[in-house]
Amino acid sequence: MSAPDLRRAYLVLAVVGLAGFQTAMALSIVFVAYPDIQDAFPGSSAVTLSWVLNIFSIVGAATNVLGGAVSERIGRKRAILLGVGGFTAASVLAALAPAPVWIIVARALMALAASLILPVSAAVILTEFPDSHRGVAMGLWSGAGSIAGAAGPSLGGWLVEQGGWQWSFWINVPLGVLALGAGAVVLRESRDEERRPWPDAVGAVLLMFGVGAVVLGLVQTREWGWADARTLCVIGLGALLLTLMARRSQRHPRPIVRPDLLRIPSYRAGNVMMLFLAISFFGFQFTSIQFLTGPWGYDIATAGLLSTPMFLFIAVTGPLSGRFVDRVGPQLLAPSALVWSLSLLLFAFGLDGERDLGRWLLFVLVAGVGSGLVWGAGFAVVMRSLPVTDFSSGASVTQTLQRVGNALGVAVMVTVVSEDALEGDTDGYPAAFALLSVLGLVATVAARRTARVTPVSTEPGP
Repeated sequence: MSAPDLRRAYLVLAVVGLAGFQTAMALSIVFVAYPDIQDAFPGSSAVTLSWVLNIFSIVGAATNVLGGAVSERIGRKRAILLGVGGFTAASVLAALAPAPVWIIVARALMALAASLILPVSAAVILTEFPDSHRGVAMGLWSGAGSIAGAAGPSLGGWLVEQGGWQWSFWINVPLGVLALGAGAVVLRESRDEERRPWPDAVGAVLLMFGVGAVVLGLVQTREWGWADARTLCVIGLGALLLTLMARRSQRHPRPIVRPDLLRIPSYRAGNVMMLFLAISFFGFQFTSIQFLTGPWGYDIATAGLLSTPMFLFIAVTGPLSGRFVDRVGPQLLAPSALVWSLSLLLFAFGLDGERDLGRWLLFVLVAGVGSGLVWGAGFAVVMRSLPVTDFSSGASVTQTLQRVGNALGVAVMVTVVSEDALEGDTDGYPAAFALLSVLGLVATVAARRTARVTPVSTEPGP
């Protein structure tokens, strides 16, 4: 077998990273556009508008595996190009939306398009790299997503300030055209030659409505209360649907979440870690923007700039931690997750109603380093747990759980951060940041377990 062409491998990594740039930026740019969307539609409740944030993650969680199956059948290159084109078109629909419901519909379509891109992206990248370089490849891919995440608050904040929330969607048009051109030239067509059964569509529906019901119950507690029968019934319905999905997964030949992969100890523990990290991380993204534009009174553009350094630190540290996994192993996971968790306590108890940019930037630095190290190393460890033939399926499950974590993190924070806090009262924020820290500690415990059960590769590095 000929040696892999690393120059081509890194070119493919760059193109696939560009193709996914829109989808990664969509997760962060909407946080800075959200306050302007609130102002544009004053008659809509915070609960209704929260679906602008959540629908992308909920639909994406349910369709990632289905999108992966479609991509493997029609060809990975074709799927990526179709996904980029669909994402761009849906972004135009969102930018032209006359009411929040149309933004929600467009965001759902964007999630469907992203489900054609993300599940096969890891497989396209990893098949180009030898095992000794896969950790750094995943770290660089994570870093590219972090750069997109950084562009969301900074570029998105500036665009929203200049032209309104619509420009958080219009920006996807030139990016999509560029990604389509580069992908058409560089990527090679490939597909799974083994004709596996279609994934469980019923299971996907159960997953989507199960997560959606739990999220609905959480965000409605602001109006209904925790002890209200409606709250308990909706959350209970969500839990029932998720239980049915899990039981179907035990019997279906191609379940949405494959039980055989979850029986791999390092893969199972790593995904638990990534789930709770996602809940904590995306909950923080929502809460920090609300804090900056609420109690501290910054405009959207400034709030976006102040959120950007964290993503830049993630972009720098992600590849480094992936390389560390290649050379040494997963020992960095738990300390990194602990740094992230402790950094949230700095936000909880180190900030008040008075602006203090020095403290803010220091806290963001600590949080960015901790989260960047654990994101880069975490995804590398999870993927290294799998045989090459399961890269696409394994990445789909991991990304599904991250989307679930995104939706749950936002839903929990919509519940915890009160209406008074959104209008400038700081009282609710220490509890919100402290709760996010507790969720980070759960991720830390899972990270420690992951490090204990992960086998160390014996293949020598370069």
